[in-house]
Amino acid sequence: MNSTNPVREVFYKIRVLLHPNYLPGTEGTFQARTVNEASLSVDQVCAYLLNRGGFTGEYENLRENVRLYMDEAAYLLCNGMAINTGYFTIYPNIGGTFENARETHDPKKHPISCGKHRREDCGHRPHNRTSTEQD
Repeated sequence: MNSTNPVREVFYKIRVLLHPNYLPGTEGTFQARTVNEASLSVDQVCAYLLNRGGFTGEYENLRENVRLYMDEAAYLLCNGMAINTGYFTIYPNIGGTFENARETHDPKKHPISCGKHRREDCGHRPHNRTSTEQD
């Protein structure tokens, strides 16, 4: 642990629950759904980075720089840009059904969210751990 920012590192397995697949033609198969652990804050991720020796600067500077990056990325997403982080791409997505090609956007009928694509090699990293359980 870093003396200026003590954080106990905990490593988890990616837990997966297997649910029966009810789609036509898929009888006897299962769909996988992850069981997500508590999410980490920016402060916690920065603390992990310092503890593992991946950053040599000051903790407060690291936190502030990450926050500035995230604020700018969110601003750009809200203006329709996609953000490629090198590990995944986040992009704005609009849902719902439009009655015709000239219908204007209605936030209740056409919610805006963010989607993502992951980098292809993210699932093949040596530290990636999984365990499966049947529901």
